[in-house]
Amino acid sequence: MIATASSADAFHSCMTFTTGSARTTLWLPSVHGPLWVDAAAKLLDGSDGSDVVAPRAVLVTARDVTHDLAAESQISASEHQWRMAFEHSPIGGVLLDAEGGLLVVNGAMCRMTGWREHELTRMDVTQVVVCEGGRPWREWWGDLTHGGPGFTADVDRTVRTADGQVLH
Repeated sequence: MIATASSADAFHSCMTFTTGSARTTLWLPSVHGPLWVDAAAKLLDGSDGSDVVAPRAVLVTARDVTHDLAAESQISASEHQWRMAFEHSPIGGVLLDAEGGLLVVNGAMCRMTGWREHELTRMDVTQVVVCEGGRPWREWWGDLTHGGPGFTADVDRTVRTADGQVLH
């Protein structure tokens, strides 16, 4: 849609043209329910070498993002649900980075090991997991991280506590 400068006054009330372009997400009522629109506008004055229909014009584009925002909301709710289950689980849990660094630990892991969260999240998994017997940790970790989607590598390991005890 091309709006002339004179008809842009109504649109100007919801967007400010300071640099010649603007972008925002607007809520619009509609007969089918609320509609979220990602709207962008650009002032066309011919200075960019384009052929302008009027001495000054505003190019307005709009895209319906209602479904995008609903999907984002569902993802956010799912992430919140996972986070709550993880944090309140009676089973010790750890989220590791690709190198085996502890990124996130839950309260049960802290209680089991005697370390505080800020201590554990500065550690590498090999400082917490005892690898006596069985496959070496790095070999197992390499299989897990390079095994592809759906690959699992179950293993029972023991955990070292802050006071040096080993939990089996």
